Amino acid sequence: SLTDKFMALTSERLIKISEHVYILSMPTNVGIITIPTLDNSLDIYLIESGNDDDTAQIISDFLKKTFNNFNLKAIINTHSHADHCGGNSYFVEHYNCQLWATKGEAALMEFPELETSLIWGGTPINEMRSKFLLAKPCTVNKRLSNEETIVLSTDNSNKQIKLKVISLP
Repeated sequence: SLTDKFMALTSERLIKISEHVYILSMPTNVGIITIPTLDNSLDIYLIESGNDDDTAQIISDFLKKTFNNFNLKAIINTHSHADHCGGNSYFVEHYNCQLWATKGEAALMEFPELETSLIWGGTPINEMRSKFLLAKPCTVNKRLSNEETIVLSTDNSNKQIKLKVISLP
């Protein structure tokens, strides 16, 4: 099962892209952006959260093992498919982090039954109401706009990382 396969994520699954950006190689990859603070901790932003609470817990355990003394600031979701935002509720509950997404994707994450209805063309059959297609609802704190530049920084560091929101319909 997925849980068994990724229960013990190892450092080999962490791919360093740049000084502060990593990819955690999983069935749905998770981006990790780290920003060091002056107190020797890290502010972390995740890109995606995994499929469900089980996957989110595996990611959380990996973060705890890999990055000492971190603060999970936000999850940035690229889109509302359950394998990308299904772990959002877990991270909000355990880390009190924010959720960021574009306006349209935020609506689908807040009302996930809309996505299965759109795919099915009406009220979906029970087989479409699985965790693979229907994530737990979650409230998006920040709605991102196309072409917006997001500046990720800490209050006590001069490090900044800029991300640009690009729509890929």
